[in-house]
Amino acid sequence: MKIDLGKKFRQMRAVKGFTLEQAGRNLGVLANTISRYENNTMAPRFETIEQICDLYGYKIMIVPKGTKVAK
Repeated sequence: MKIDLGKKFRQMRAVKGFTLEQAGRNLGVLANTISRYENNTMAPRFETIEQICDLYGYKIMIVPKGTKVAK
């Protein structure tokens, strides 16, 4: 299953009620960088993904390819 990471980032930001500017300020990047992540026109480094998840209160779960995951 392929995940639309940008869409997930946008959903997480919406749940927290952050604007692009607020999210960018908290992550030390410009609002347009957050927008690029959310629109999948720029890929964040793994460390940035961790920071985004921490900011929004989510954990990263890495599952080996081929593993069956209950929904």
